[in-house]
Amino acid sequence: MNQTNLIYKYALIVTLFAASIIAISFGYAAIPDLFSTLTTSDKASVDYVILTEIRIPRVLLAILVGAALGLAGLLAQGAFANPLAEPAIIGCSSGAALGSIAAISLGLINPVIVFLLAAVGAVALATLTFRLALGTKEFGSNLILIIGIAISAIGIALVGIIGTIAGGNGSRSISFWYFGSLSLANFDYVYIALFALVAGLTLSYGLGRKLDLLSFGDLQAKHWGDEPKTIRLRAILAMSLLTAGAVSAVGNIAFLGLAAPHIARSIFGYRHSVLFLPSLLIGAIILLIADTLARNLAGAVELPIGFFTAIIGAPILIALARKAVIRTTNA
Repeated sequence: MNQTNLIYKYALIVTLFAASIIAISFGYAAIPDLFSTLTTSDKASVDYVILTEIRIPRVLLAILVGAALGLAGLLAQGAFANPLAEPAIIGCSSGAALGSIAAISLGLINPVIVFLLAAVGAVALATLTFRLALGTKEFGSNLILIIGIAISAIGIALVGIIGTIAGGNGSRSISFWYFGSLSLANFDYVYIALFALVAGLTLSYGLGRKLDLLSFGDLQAKHWGDEPKTIRLRAILAMSLLTAGAVSAVGNIAFLGLAAPHIARSIFGYRHSVLFLPSLLIGAIILLIADTLARNLAGAVELPIGFFTAIIGAPILIALARKAVIRTTNA
């Protein structure tokens, strides 16, 4: 089984590499020979500038953001022991968007500052969701989702209000914050996304086994000497940093954090310690493909990337919800 998993992981890496080459190759401006263009001595040529300043940063950002959201979704589902959990559902994404748009609306357009305020917003709303659920007598993963959806709705509404009022103050379009876009990609955002991914991976190091224990219930985790509340708060912090890096760079991309871990589970099983790398790779592949479609399907008009991640993720959400209802009915 381990050998099979290793083969699947190599297959994902090869798929990601192939998707990257395709993403770099295709765009509104046709570039006939990538290798010749990248190795040319004419660094001022239009094709060279398009590749090095537009497409390559965009592809790198798509990989990093997709990987971050894939891992964030896995952490959310493991921490709250609910297959429907993801950053966009528990308030994390809307908090990051709220922090980002607040910074930009105030004229604080430095990517580092935007990321930091996005991280504050993500941690604040995700923690608020957890605290509100924890403060009830009927604490449970389903209650967290219900409260999370409500908190997310409030956050998105505030993003819409701030974005509308400060529309002429460099706050980007409402469509950007609601559906996401990599149209503003540059190496500054690549570095931010890379930092967020490394920070999230560092914070989540060793969480795989703890999340596996948590899936059997809080008592099982306590039996092995782990405090469930500490595990969840650590996962929330890692998830918030990952989400903040993604949202501050490309806006809110829903369903990716839901879809990637479930696709990984269908291939690699249910152990969180095994799912970290596959969730990362699958998230990167999905976002890279979605962005390539968003850039090329409508010619010169770029479509919001969230349209395509919703097409991928929404059917998975429906299938999971139906499965949960059927299981409850038959219990």
